Order: sequence, then C-alpha cells, then structure tokens
Amino acid sequence: MNFAAESAAHPDRLYTKRPIVTPAVVGAVICVSGCLDMTTQTGLDEFSEVLEQLKAVGAPLARNDDNNPLLRRLNNQVFTALHAFRQAQSMQAYQMVRGAFLQGEPLGDAYSGFSRDGHIQLAVRDAGIVVSWFLPQEDRLMTADEYEAAQALRAAAPVGSARKPRRRAP
Repeated sequence: MNFAAESAAHPDRLYTKRPIVTPAVVGAVICVSGCLDMTTQTGLDEFSEVLEQLKAVGAPLARNDDNNPLLRRLNNQVFTALHAFRQAQSMQAYQMVRGAFLQGEPLGDAYSGFSRDGHIQLAVRDAGIVVSWFLPQEDRLMTADEYEAAQALRAAAPVGSARKPRRRAP
C-alpha cells in the first residue's frame, strides 16, 4: 500500500505507467508456470548475466535512485533487456517476476534482516495467470459515489506522454 499511496501523492515522479488516483490493495489467486524468482540464486544469476551483457556492449546504464528506493531505473533496464533477450531467443516468456525488497529502517539491529517497509513484490507480466482477486479482510468495496469520484479523477489524470516532461536532446 505504501507504493500506491506514494505514487498517488506524487504523480510527477512517474512510478507507474498510468497514474494511481485511488490507492488500494487487492489480493490475487494466480496460476503461474513461468516465474523469474529473484529470491533464488538462479534468478539472481540470470539478472547478473544480463547486466554484464549490457556492460559488455557499452550500453549506457541507468542508475537506481539513492534517495528514493521506489525508483529502480537500473533494475527496470535490466529486466526489460532480460525479457527482450528471452523473446529474441524464442525462450518461454516469464509470466511473473518475484523479488524481495528491504526498505525502511531496520527492525532490531542492522543485522536482523527485517526492515520497516520490507516486502515481497510480484510483477505480473501476463494478466492471464490471475485466476481471481479479492479484498483483504480489513478492506471494503467503494460505494457507488466513491467509485464515480475515483473514475472522474482517473479520467482527468494525464496519461502516457502527457505525464512526461519534454526535454531537448543535447
């Protein structure tokens, strides 16, 4: 929920492709057969190999933002290249990517391995793997009026290139 709230509060930071106007959390039942699991050595090795390939060909590398752990531009660049490489090699596409993120202040001492905002994140790349969705027990559906207001906000929010500032090439 922290990510959605931060994205809604700062649409200018372009965390998401489309603006989030009404932060919410939903649960999902998924059936996945192809997952890039960044919590395993195999996943980390594949990521590392693609990063090294990008360096070897002299690709300009993005940087992850030191001040904002939500902006992981280098990670995005590597994952984008990884998926493109797999597609070019006619390899099975990953339907989902799973990663663990240590964010926020450590709980206990610095070596506990737990942090205030640590979380597991699933990036679903193939909507067909979502079997169903549900609201967490403590949440509720919007009323008709709340939904109508959220739809109006979403319709008014700029999308795509309208959200990006124009910059002249040097």
